[in-house]
Amino acid sequence: MFKTESHEYTERGRKYRIIVTYGIDYDFARQYHQSPYYSITCQIDEKTTHGWRDYSGGADHKSIAEHFPELEPTFKWHLTGTEGPMHYPANPKYWWEQLKGVSRWERRPYDPDPLEAFKHAAVWDVVATDEHFNLHEIHDWETVEMYLMDRLPALLASFEADMRELGVWED
Repeated sequence: MFKTESHEYTERGRKYRIIVTYGIDYDFARQYHQSPYYSITCQIDEKTTHGWRDYSGGADHKSIAEHFPELEPTFKWHLTGTEGPMHYPANPKYWWEQLKGVSRWERRPYDPDPLEAFKHAAVWDVVATDEHFNLHEIHDWETVEMYLMDRLPALLASFEADMRELGVWED
């Protein structure tokens, strides 16, 4: 895993610092016998009279983009692994069912837009054929699932290329 240098900034009269950790944690994956995946998270500390204290962090991509814009193109790959996006195709299925109104789960007021959540979970618009696949015209999950599985090799190739360019891919 890689860490950025800390970046200090002032917001609403208070001083903060942010450090970003990103990469594919191959050691963790080997230790726990799982597929390695890419993550990009941050740690934000606030300066107090007693020194720095934990303020916030996690997958706060808005803060990361604000202070490390060069990492923004990698956000789409957060929680994508060498075998595909996490819980693929189950996560896209959940959001497709929400979009179509056929989910057994009730939507909550704070849920994201189902179409946008589907696209995020499927890492949409990375594969050239995505723009021609019209989700609004398809009413059966099997067709969507078949498309998701058919596009997986191209998705993984794009993921590998981006991770190699970022310098985090391990052969």
